[in-house]
Amino acid sequence: MTIVDPRLSKNRLSTLMDGIFAIAMTILILGVTPPSNVGNITQPQVINYLISIIPEYISFIISFLIISILWLNSHAQFKYITNINSSYLWLSIYELIAIVSIPLTTAIFTSYGNFTVGTIPFNINLLVIGIINITKWNHLVKNNLLIPDISKEEIDTISKSKKSFIIIPIISMIVSVFIPLYCGLVYFLIFIQTRLNNKFKKI
Repeated sequence: MTIVDPRLSKNRLSTLMDGIFAIAMTILILGVTPPSNVGNITQPQVINYLISIIPEYISFIISFLIISILWLNSHAQFKYITNINSSYLWLSIYELIAIVSIPLTTAIFTSYGNFTVGTIPFNINLLVIGIINITKWNHLVKNNLLIPDISKEEIDTISKSKKSFIIIPIISMIVSVFIPLYCGLVYFLIFIQTRLNNKFKKI
């Protein structure tokens, strides 16, 4: 039997998570080097600056999309939850620690992504999020904290979709051994999978 603390509100946790996700998404843009005002600037210098920030902006887009998908999944998950307990609360806090670390690990990836070791923090960061995310879902299922009318098929479908957040970081780690600079592009698979899942739900 699950003991639910009445002081723990899923709505308050949802609000906290929304705020943390928003902050993490906003901080990401700080990883893009702003133009420096050094007096007379020539057009070639502007072109060189725009070219130089392309890798930074691509990293920003990838991380922004990842956080967006994580937030959408978190938001969708709350509609299945009836109550939360202290264990779920702490799992969520650990997840938020990993979420707010994404801007830092993204910056490391952008600066040192041409080396395999420079991609490790980013990939581990997202792998940890994936592990915590599926652990949270399994905790909800095991402790009967989900709405009564959720079907077994829905539970299984959600469980399978969450596994991609573990599989894709592992794939990215493997790719980073051979072409570290492009291993971040592997995370577009999460975006593609999410779009396909949404498409199939409408059919």
